[in-house]
Amino acid sequence: LGQVFAERPRSVVIHHDEALATLIAYIHNNPVRAGVVSNPLDSDWTSHRAYVGETTAPRWLRAEWTLAAMGFSSSPSGRMSFHHFVCSRAHLARDPRLAGPGHLPPGAANQLRDAVAVAMEVGPKLVMKPGLDKSAARAKHVFLHIARFTVGLTGVRLSSELGVSQSAISKALQRIQSIEPPSAGLIARIMDIFLDASGRNSAGRE
Repeated sequence: LGQVFAERPRSVVIHHDEALATLIAYIHNNPVRAGVVSNPLDSDWTSHRAYVGETTAPRWLRAEWTLAAMGFSSSPSGRMSFHHFVCSRAHLARDPRLAGPGHLPPGAANQLRDAVAVAMEVGPKLVMKPGLDKSAARAKHVFLHIARFTVGLTGVRLSSELGVSQSAISKALQRIQSIEPPSAGLIARIMDIFLDASGRNSAGRE
């Protein structure tokens, strides 16, 4: 944790256009939430001014495509509507579903394992056992994928908290690279169970 880099990279599940708009607005409001500026247009730390048309978008930013994907036109009125949408969400607190759960206390790996077990209807102890049936093996793959790429738990931490050797965790994490990732809906369902269990699912929720 620091002033520039706060947490490990993570994936955020986007189900539909409204969720994309919510995520982009959340990012554009980061400087407002941090107290750096009072209006997202006043910050150079996001691409909000390029989306609104106040500055020229860099070549890598597809602002017009993203505006359309969020349901806004790239006309001046459409861009202003997007700006008003972003500003309307500036007061919302940190949302763990968008920013990740933040600093996780000891035991987070076991809480996530239990959430996967509940969502996929397998025994918690089966999630990390070798030589299991298809449903338990799939639960293991889902758990590792979410732990690594959504929650950002390191292999070292997974090994320590789950009581599994680092080499076994490392091999398992390598294997999931070639396996079909869990669906967006399943990830969202598991993350809701996990965040509810850890008491982190209230901030920013509507």
